[in-house]
Amino acid sequence: MPHPRIIVTGASGIVGRYLLAEMKEEYRIECIARRSQARCGAPVHQNIGWHQVDIGERADLAAVFRRIRSEGPVHTVVHLAEHYDFTGDDHPEYYRTNVDGLRNTLDLSHEIGISRFVFSSSVAACELPPPGSALDETSPPDGEHVYARTKRLGERMLEDYRSAFPSVIVRFAAMFSDWCEYPPLFLFLETWLSNAWNRGLLGGKGLSAIPYLHVRDAASFLRTVLENPDRTLPGDVLI
Repeated sequence: MPHPRIIVTGASGIVGRYLLAEMKEEYRIECIARRSQARCGAPVHQNIGWHQVDIGERADLAAVFRRIRSEGPVHTVVHLAEHYDFTGDDHPEYYRTNVDGLRNTLDLSHEIGISRFVFSSSVAACELPPPGSALDETSPPDGEHVYARTKRLGERMLEDYRSAFPSVIVRFAAMFSDWCEYPPLFLFLETWLSNAWNRGLLGGKGLSAIPYLHVRDAASFLRTVLENPDRTLPGDVLI
């Protein structure tokens, strides 16, 4: 039997690279990324096709989708591509990638006739919950940071395509890896394991917390979502 074909956007990112390693033996994966396969350190495998393109450039992305479709049908798109930085600035790249780029991807996914769309969102799309409570799948994407606003727009945008294909929203926690590729967590650990005067201090008076998720677990979860479509309904939100 031929391997089922999927498209993964943002394949050069931290989650994308682990997802490729997790699924390369059982799936034919068409990767879309800004960076080259060699530069980002993504796995090289006969089941991995690499397309270096910016999802914010509609014409270039359309050419890639046409080329992928010419080689056979595609079942699912896993949309991991996004912009995020730690400057706190309201940079226009958030809207160019997270909103316009998503719209491009959704339109082209519809054109090639996919059967399912998996959208990577974040718990950071939601406002912090009141003391004593927690976020869950019913929490609205009501955060005020520019990243949260673009994720809210993205989640709502999926509703425009419900008649074309079902979608599911996965809200991830803050990612880290064995190399601690998450700057805030790296800074915390570096401080706590040092001899600095503040190594024993924890900010926030113990009244707040940020959830963390290892990228291997994120990749395993995405694989579970892909392999069990009957366990979710169109529009479902998963944390």
